[in-house]
Amino acid sequence: MESKNRWKGLMKSFGRHIDPEKEDQIECVKIEIENKVRRILKLVKIADQGNRENRMKIKSNLILQIEDFHEQYQSLYSLYEDLRGEVRKMVFKDNSTSASETIDERSESARRIVKDDSKKMVQRKGDLEDSASILNSKIETLFAEKRKMEDRIDCTPKETKELKRKNSELEGQILELEAISKQKDDYFSALTKTLEENEKGYKYRIEGLEAQANELQLQINNLQTQKGDLEQLLSCKTEEGSSRVEDLTKEVNFLHQEVETMRCQKAELELQLEKNLKETSDFLIQIENLNENLRKQNLNEHGIIEEKKGLKLQVKDLQLEVNSLNNEVYQSRIEKDELHRKISELQTDLLNKENELFSQIASFEENVKYLDTELAALQNERNRLTFELETVKQSSSINISNMEKKNVELTKKIAEQEGIISKIKDEQKQQSKSNIQMAERKIEELAKDFRKQFEDNLRILGRRIRVVEQLIAENKEHYLKMKEEYEQENKQLKERSGKTEVNVKELSLTVNDMLNSVDTVRLKFEERNTNFLNRISKVSCDLQFAKDWAMRKNKAAMLLEDDGKVDWIILDNDEE
Repeated sequence: MESKNRWKGLMKSFGRHIDPEKEDQIECVKIEIENKVRRILKLVKIADQGNRENRMKIKSNLILQIEDFHEQYQSLYSLYEDLRGEVRKMVFKDNSTSASETIDERSESARRIVKDDSKKMVQRKGDLEDSASILNSKIETLFAEKRKMEDRIDCTPKETKELKRKNSELEGQILELEAISKQKDDYFSALTKTLEENEKGYKYRIEGLEAQANELQLQINNLQTQKGDLEQLLSCKTEEGSSRVEDLTKEVNFLHQEVETMRCQKAELELQLEKNLKETSDFLIQIENLNENLRKQNLNEHGIIEEKKGLKLQVKDLQLEVNSLNNEVYQSRIEKDELHRKISELQTDLLNKENELFSQIASFEENVKYLDTELAALQNERNRLTFELETVKQSSSINISNMEKKNVELTKKIAEQEGIISKIKDEQKQQSKSNIQMAERKIEELAKDFRKQFEDNLRILGRRIRVVEQLIAENKEHYLKMKEEYEQENKQLKERSGKTEVNVKELSLTVNDMLNSVDTVRLKFEERNTNFLNRISKVSCDLQFAKDWAMRKNKAAMLLEDDGKVDWIILDNDEE
């Protein structure tokens, strides 16, 4: 379609550069030439009729008509040369002003057309000059033969009778030849009708091919729009996946930071536990020392014994609490190891999912590149088909123009044959019937040659059209295959994108579960940490209470010892 529009624009530009006055001159000269040719043919037909004076007048008129015809032909050729010069100037001007490749191609095609037209016009000029020279030679021979015949008619009246008889016979033969020529004219008209019908069929075929090309163009445009939609979907999915991966990596980093803080807190708690254990061990040592001191003290005091029992029970409770705290610390260590293991598993899962996503994105990009190459190949194939269609159109138009030219040449040949028939009429006045048969053979041979040429041209046209139809069918099949493959690849891409969405959703669910589990573990750890701190504070308070109580008891024991010493001193003094 693009090349067709280019040709239309080129012909419009040529029409703009042609002077309308010259077009009118060409049309007038063409009409005058056709009228002159008709007059010459009529004069040739009636050249044998009438008296000698009429014949001389007809001869002089025929010579004048031929000379006028030659002059008008020369003027037509000069107009053609002027037109060709203007076209060349226009082509060179267009070539100098435009720098694009499309205009260069148009100028080259225009040059080719002008060259072909100039060659054809030169050939036509040569043919017309040859036909004019042949007509002149034939006219001269006819006049020479007429003079001879007139001399013979003047010489011998007997020969006139024989010539009249021969003329009557020749007239009958001429009538037969005219009937044969009419039959051939009918045959040629039938051939022209078949040619026109074939032209119509070719036009319909070309229109059908153009419609197929337009449908292919629409399908290619639809595929391009589908490709753009898929690329947009793929870009959206990749952006969503990348954003999700970034969010997950941020959450994992945040979890790593929280785990590190929990480790630090755990280390601090372990240090505090060690300190508390040391303090408890010191307190136990002090308690044992106090117990020993209490054993040494007065065993009669029930209150001290009961308090001692209470202290022992408190110490046992404290030992049980310390054991429970140790168990809780061990459980927290186990839970910490489980958390580390889960975090490492989640990190490996995240790495695997990221690798799968990157591989899928790379495969998507490769598929998009492959689809781009396939679309470019389809575009090139479409351009090649359109170019072939244009070449077929041009060849068909050229063939049609050639057939029209051949028809014109045939009409000229028929006119020449009519001149030859008129010449044969004059010649047969002196020659025998064998010459008539020779003329008929010549006419039949010419008709056979024309028939062969016409049939060969029709066969060549039919073969070309079949080849073009085969090429279009093959290209259509290839295009349908490419379309099916492209649709299958689109389906696979959609399935893959769906799978990636499912995988990303599963990954997000697993990460959410992990985060929830980490949150629950963190909450449990915080609760246990608070309980542990509360218990440690409680134990420290109890230990402080026991320490204070032991200090009070030590003071009381010291006071008792002092009182005992005083009593022993008083008793000693009394005894003395």
